[in-house]
Amino acid sequence: MIILIMLVACVSLAAPGIALATVEFNALYARDPFAPMFPAKEAKEGSLTQGPFLKEEVIQPPTLIVQGLVWGTNLPQAIVENKVVRIGDHINEAEVVRIDKEGIMISYKGKTFTIRPESPVLKKKQSGEGL
Repeated sequence: MIILIMLVACVSLAAPGIALATVEFNALYARDPFAPMFPAKEAKEGSLTQGPFLKEEVIQPPTLIVQGLVWGTNLPQAIVENKVVRIGDHINEAEVVRIDKEGIMISYKGKTFTIRPESPVLKKKQSGEGL
């Protein structure tokens, strides 16, 4: 407490002509805090930032022709490539996951695809038959 009183007394008794020290900040040579610390290096072939590691492989499903569907029963089935298949069956390395009125859902190389049945009416319109 005594130190505080002495400090206030010294500041108040200082001569008006005595200037207190001022601090100036100059950021001329300071580093930009948002700039990277090290210069960017060019990516080498095969590194994790370039090449086959980041490119995702485009997986196309096998070509399958769905000719018929039976759904809404305890045992849904489909006719695919002239074969009757059920859920869990494999066709051309693809597994049948679901069968419903939209078509069949297959799992192929970790991805799922929906394959719809061909419509004979659309085929006739596209080929020009029946017009």
